[in-house]
Amino acid sequence: MRKARFLTVILAIVATLASAGTALAAESWVTDPRTGAKIGWDSSSMTLTSASWSGPVADGKAEGKGTLVIATTNTLTGETSTGQLEAEMTAGKLNGRVRGKWSNGDTFDGNYTDGRADGKGIYKWAARNGRVYEGEFRNGLQDGQGVYKEANGKVIYEGQWKDGVPVTRPNLDKVLGIPWGATQDEVKKVMLARPNTSLRYAWKEGARNVQQYWGPFNDRLHWIFFWFNEDRLYSVAAHVSAPEAQVDQVMEMLELTRKGMAARYGPADTETGKYLDTKLYWFWPGKYRITLSIERQSAPVPGFGMWLRYADVAALFKAEGKPAAAAKNDF
Repeated sequence: MRKARFLTVILAIVATLASAGTALAAESWVTDPRTGAKIGWDSSSMTLTSASWSGPVADGKAEGKGTLVIATTNTLTGETSTGQLEAEMTAGKLNGRVRGKWSNGDTFDGNYTDGRADGKGIYKWAARNGRVYEGEFRNGLQDGQGVYKEANGKVIYEGQWKDGVPVTRPNLDKVLGIPWGATQDEVKKVMLARPNTSLRYAWKEGARNVQQYWGPFNDRLHWIFFWFNEDRLYSVAAHVSAPEAQVDQVMEMLELTRKGMAARYGPADTETGKYLDTKLYWFWPGKYRITLSIERQSAPVPGFGMWLRYADVAALFKAEGKPAAAAKNDF
């Protein structure tokens, strides 16, 4: 599975907001070589690699109001990002009003408590075409009452949030009734119990194993793929394709799938491209992601394919080192 740029962006967002999902935040500390001030960072996915502080110093740590410039490294991908923040600090950590901009173009204006976004704030995503969340944060993620809107102010969702997602969004601890971490035999047992479904191929990709089934997915026939690492499921994909002359069939399937996904999970968090470049993403920060896309293909015949990919994010990175008769609602 190909590396997806959005994952770098979302992990940077998770870093900015300091912790992801239910994971415990880890502290990392550096020393400003110019002032000797120690600066701390709380994040479950990012490590602070350097920092400079222009404000007061007390007991060897950044204290009070000033400008903080930091660089962080993602612990999964190795990607780096930088940020500049006008901030209040207490004992070396962000504590109080914070206004900042990140190297990916994202901005934040709100409150931090003991190193994590907490209370009211506004986060703007450059990679989401300027979409904005305005509302409450807790432990570094959207949590409480908040509104998510387009750059032009059109409301996408307004209501309660929990652990970075709307409370109306179901969890993604299972796909097709199969939990993440299931073994190959467990997946095979569930899939072969589905009407009109057969295991067509199984192969090995380095340390990874793949199973490929043919069967109904939301009442239409799809190829359904499962990826395993150390015999544990970490990614699932449903796929349909057509020759280039019949690309409208693929576009029709993409639109049907988009509607089904929106009905189950709400509007996509990110939408990029149009027509044959369409890509949509749904995120559960630090936990899961879904990608819906249409892509050109060369085999088995030249044409286009629609891919609906589900992934356990941490397990995907561990496995690949890169982003990577049915029930009536398989979405």
